[in-house]
Amino acid sequence: MNVLSTKILDDAIVKKAAEHSINISCLPFIESRQINKEELAATINMLAEKQINAIFTSSKSVAAVASVLPQQPRWTIYCLFGATKQNVQKYFPEAIIHANAKDSAALAEQIIKDGLREIHFFVAIKEWIQFLKSWLTRRFCCISIRCTQLRQRRIK
Repeated sequence: MNVLSTKILDDAIVKKAAEHSINISCLPFIESRQINKEELAATINMLAEKQINAIFTSSKSVAAVASVLPQQPRWTIYCLFGATKQNVQKYFPEAIIHANAKDSAALAEQIIKDGLREIHFFVAIKEWIQFLKSWLTRRFCCISIRCTQLRQRRIK
């Protein structure tokens, strides 16, 4: 089996896959860049002073937010397992990780179960903002959803 990864993978992963007859070719053709740092910092600094329900589904989003925070926020955090959760623990050691899940669908179910009325997504790609708002509004009915774009995407 041949697999194309749009992200550079660790050599150990590629070798392990090859042992199982899976050939992985890495070709990163999507580049992400941080948006205007001053605008991002102003938005995040304002949010840092509030108690919000912060949603992270990307370890890069966690790092981007942490890079402009003036102090540790008092946020309730919902995130994905793995690298995202590890970055939350690394960058926000005082924050409460209220829930984490293996994928976005399971995380959404936890948010629904908890009956949140307002959530704040930190998203990497602008195109996802409208999709997320549309999907979540249909799913959540009476919830206020705010998104902060952290990166711009450019296809090489």
